[in-house]
Amino acid sequence: MFGRKVIFTEESRIDASNVVEELNKALAIHNLNVGAIKYLDRYYRGDQPILYREKKVRPEINNKIVENHALEIVDSKVADLFGEPIQYVLSDTENKEKAAAIDKLNRYMKSEDKAALDIERARWASIAGTSYYYIGDENRMPKIFDEAPYYITCEDPIKTFIVYFADDKTPAFSCQIRHNKEGNLYNIYTSEYFFLIQNDEIISIAENGNDMIPVIEYPNNERRLSDIEITIGITDAINTMQSDRLNAIAQFVQAFILFKNCKIDKETFEELAFAGALSIKDTAEGRTADAKLMTSELSQTGTQTSKDDLYNSLLTIQGMPSRQEASGSDTGQAVALRNGYYAEEKRAELRIPQFQKSERMMLRVVLNKLRIKNAGFELGISDIDIRPNRSKLENMLVKAEVLQILHNIGVDDAIALKTVNLFSDVQDVISKSTDRMNEEFYSSYQ
Repeated sequence: MFGRKVIFTEESRIDASNVVEELNKALAIHNLNVGAIKYLDRYYRGDQPILYREKKVRPEINNKIVENHALEIVDSKVADLFGEPIQYVLSDTENKEKAAAIDKLNRYMKSEDKAALDIERARWASIAGTSYYYIGDENRMPKIFDEAPYYITCEDPIKTFIVYFADDKTPAFSCQIRHNKEGNLYNIYTSEYFFLIQNDEIISIAENGNDMIPVIEYPNNERRLSDIEITIGITDAINTMQSDRLNAIAQFVQAFILFKNCKIDKETFEELAFAGALSIKDTAEGRTADAKLMTSELSQTGTQTSKDDLYNSLLTIQGMPSRQEASGSDTGQAVALRNGYYAEEKRAELRIPQFQKSERMMLRVVLNKLRIKNAGFELGISDIDIRPNRSKLENMLVKAEVLQILHNIGVDDAIALKTVNLFSDVQDVISKSTDRMNEEFYSSYQ
């Protein structure tokens, strides 16, 4: 497991003449990815190799402990970027019509529960290495309750994949695997057509009226690496170590008794052992009789040191903060650097552009549907800034001071607010605060 394999086609165009052949080629690769995705999903749920360990020596003492750090890793990564809803902000703050369109787009996304879908999709990406959205026209929701003229679903990566053109890496076709009584059904979208395929035959063909593939891939990174698999050896080792520690304790408590130069039958031993004492005597040959526990206790302190080292390595590789306590002389910045919060922030900055790239592709499909169904909705993809709502609490005093300095030297309010990154919805702050900010600015010079 070293990331999911990206599927390419050497064809320059996908149509009815080659779609079945290209689908079969793609399925062979996709099925390899499916095996890894299923394993990683079970691993995330707690179904990990330690549960299947066999112990040949004293097999009755075989603790199988799962410390599910895979769940910890995935939930930490998802919460870091998608704990708050994604916000769409207008690039041009002066255009009132586009500002109204942005507000409508945000309301549509809210009505479609985009925030919950982002969490579900991001969790799949972190577990499996990739994830998918499907943008449809209509679902079974009654129209009276359905505000948005589209709907979004998070697709299962086990049943969904995209094939790319080998030359320019753009999507060639998408595949969604469905089932009926006769077996697998394959929903295939190209930018021109929709094909329904079963048993190597095209059942139906229709035009794709959106001119875009409505299935969007959101890879976890360029190599489609799962967050779980990059430290899966460490998490397996931690499970083994913790299980062996409990085995050692059990074996110490249930230690064997060595009888030297004496004989004792089973019934007598069980009777005396139940009473908590044993009575033995020397043999006639003058040999001293003895009975003692055969114990060798594991050093729990040394084991804990090794376990802490493994866990710290896991946090370092994952870019997650540690749980170390701050000393009395530490500043907030020192804690952020030492405990890994700064590294976590930098890792998130690497992930954001990858997410924004896929999100823009999704928005192209959505905006195209809105243009078709809502005359006058002329919002372009370049008009939208995609803002993950990450925590804005760090260094708030410094950010506020910088904002005041920029404001005082005459920097445009919109530019200043975006620069300091103090608010998630800059457009909303500008629209509600411009008059007051200008009043405060001019009053300070009167």
